[in-house]
Amino acid sequence: MHWACQPLRKNRSTTGCLAQRIQWPGVWLEQARIRADDHLLLNSPVGLGGRRAMGSLWLACGTPLTDIRRDALSEAVRLALPSSDPATRVEVAVTCPNPRLLVVRGLADAVEPLMGALQQAWAALRVHAWDLPAPAPRIWQV
Repeated sequence: MHWACQPLRKNRSTTGCLAQRIQWPGVWLEQARIRADDHLLLNSPVGLGGRRAMGSLWLACGTPLTDIRRDALSEAVRLALPSSDPATRVEVAVTCPNPRLLVVRGLADAVEPLMGALQQAWAALRVHAWDLPAPAPRIWQV
């Protein structure tokens, strides 16, 4: 599993850029470039919808997951996610774009509620994918 949470400046800066490239050769290639002055992307409902915190969680497998296993893991994540709360504007979704990869993505106005949602997804995957307990890593308390 990989965890990434990239905040864009809350003060709605008009300069700067987030550039990200994530690659798993032969399985996954993802590239993003978000400019602080790209108001159409940042504010459009088909873009970031005005939110400035985004995060991703990946569960990567060496062998393909069966359809039943992918569905069970996706459902476990969905059930672990908090209900939609208009006050925090956190939106999180799970998908399996590849038989060897499950991706959880989220958007929010602030990093903290998004991080909490992704931590809940992480805990659900740890329990349901590996049948392991999900104590929070110490780094999350820093």
